[in-house]
Amino acid sequence: MRKFIYVIPIIFLILSAFYFYEYIRIGLVKDQTIIESYHFGDEPMVAAGGWPYLSAEAYAGSSLLNGSLLFLSAIMFGIGINKSVRSVWLVALVPIVVYAIHWILSIMNPPNI
Repeated sequence: MRKFIYVIPIIFLILSAFYFYEYIRIGLVKDQTIIESYHFGDEPMVAAGGWPYLSAEAYAGSSLLNGSLLFLSAIMFGIGINKSVRSVWLVALVPIVVYAIHWILSIMNPPNI
């Protein structure tokens, strides 16, 4: 169990890098060929992915939030590893709960945008 605990921040950093990359591609660069390939707003995409797929802006914002929370979780896990195994779970609980709430909300009905 102790060795596995060191892998968690690395996994979170890899996932946060993916989400930041998606944010840069969709939110900042706004490459039209990439945006068109995602079919934002199509009913099957919204049904499968939830409200982040309503528009490119919603997807970019969701990606930025996901990447930020995963990055924060990785940092908190890293700090907690140096303390003790018990404190890792306590320190990382807040961003994990916020991330879980965001994930649950993203698969529910979309907010009024």
